[in-house]
Amino acid sequence: MQEICGNVMCLLSIRRIIYVHCWGMNQHMYMRFLIRLTIFIIVIKYQKKMVEKGKWDKLRKQYLDSDKTTQVALAKACAASRNDGSVNILTSLLEVDDVDVKIAAVTSLGEVGDDHVTALIRQLAVKTPADQTELKAAITKALEKIVERA
Repeated sequence: MQEICGNVMCLLSIRRIIYVHCWGMNQHMYMRFLIRLTIFIIVIKYQKKMVEKGKWDKLRKQYLDSDKTTQVALAKACAASRNDGSVNILTSLLEVDDVDVKIAAVTSLGEVGDDHVTALIRQLAVKTPADQTELKAAITKALEKIVERA
């Protein structure tokens, strides 16, 4: 039941995004947007399957140096596995300059990381400027989750 509710909420969210994002678009722009959205969804599903199968080298080669949106999706997909390969990809994503990618990586490390990654997360906390409050909050929450599990 929970999975069905989650899927329905996801579909409603996508519908709302399409409606808001596409307001005032001509048909050609609308079709381009739908194609890009479809490709993005396919990439997310493919990443999840690769995480489940443990294809860490392939994930690293194909997606680690890609665009921000794909890196965020990769970080979220890696939250499904506590494998060392997943943790290695997430720690690599901590080095990316984009704040949203770092937030996704830290959040996922909070889900799958162990006490070995706490030093890296604390180091990131020290390097993070005070005005990046969302990243600071994600770091705090991730450290709390790791400590809870330990």
